Amino acid sequence: MYHTHLVNQEEAKKFWAQVARGGLEYQDDAPSTVLDSWLKAAAAKETKSSRSKLKPGDFYYGSLYAWNAYRQDINIKAIKKWDGKGSSWPKIVE
Repeated sequence: MYHTHLVNQEEAKKFWAQVARGGLEYQDDAPSTVLDSWLKAAAAKETKSSRSKLKPGDFYYGSLYAWNAYRQDINIKAIKKWDGKGSSWPKIVE
């Protein structure tokens, strides 16, 4: 969240408010909706088991992926998983 605020505070407020409200109503493929669903699913898995399969880098990458799609006005079906093996972080779209 912080990184998105650094690059575009006004749009970051809009995006994260959408995520907090569950995304955009009637738009299942909106980046904020997909990210909200993904984060809820991750939280549900974490409460069912004492170990989460997602690492902090996964959350950061997933959030950047959704943010970049939002800023490019691209709909997505799912959050891409970060392979974590030598790949660099995506460049954040302003």
